[in-house]
Amino acid sequence: MECTGTWAAGAPGVARARRRLRRSRRGVSPIIATILLVAITVTLAALFYVFLIPLIPHATTPLSGNFAWGTTTCYGVGCRPGPNTTGCQLNDFCWSVTISTASNGVAPDSLTLYVQNATQQTVSTAGWTFYIIENTNPAQVVAYAPGSIAGSSGAGWVGGATHSPSDALTLVDTLWIDTGSSHSYQGATLTLVTNGQNGFSGSLAGILLAT
Repeated sequence: MECTGTWAAGAPGVARARRRLRRSRRGVSPIIATILLVAITVTLAALFYVFLIPLIPHATTPLSGNFAWGTTTCYGVGCRPGPNTTGCQLNDFCWSVTISTASNGVAPDSLTLYVQNATQQTVSTAGWTFYIIENTNPAQVVAYAPGSIAGSSGAGWVGGATHSPSDALTLVDTLWIDTGSSHSYQGATLTLVTNGQNGFSGSLAGILLAT
C-alpha cells in the first residue's frame, strides 16, 4: 500500500513530534545559565576564602625598631620599699621600666610580657600585675594585665578608666610590675622578655630586673 505525501509530511502527530524535538534542542535558557554561573562563582569564592585565606601569612611589623624599653628601677629587697603610687602599692616589691622608643602604633595589646630566670625558663608570675602608667598629673592607668603571662590570650590587657589597651604607647608611659608584698625570686636573676602580637612580630632583648 502506498502512503501519500500528505500523510508523510503533514500528519498532526508528526508535526507535534517535530515541534517537541525542536524545543528539546534549545537547552537551558541564557538567563538561567547566567544565574547558575554566578551561583557557582560565588560558591567557589566562599570556599576559597574559608579554606585558603587562613593559610596565607599576613604581613606584620617588626617590634624591634618600633619599641624599646629604657631604664629599670627596682623597689623592694636590695633597693628600697615600694612607693605608694599608681602601679605600685606601698611596701610591695615592684619594678618600673621606662620606654625609650615607641612608634608605629605600638600599644599595650601589641606586647606579650614574660619573666624568665637565669636559665631562660619562664617563671610563674601568678599574683603579679603589669601596669602601663601614663605619667601625667595625676597619673593614669593606660592598661593593666594580671600574671602569669601578661598580655597573652589567656590573660589579656585591660584598659584603664579613660584608656584602651589599643592606645598607642608614648615616651611618657612607664611599665610598672607589682609582685605584691612578697615573691619567691628575691635574689634571683630575672629578665623581662617582650614578644610582639596583634600585628607586631619578633621579640626584644631581655631587660634585667634587679632583685
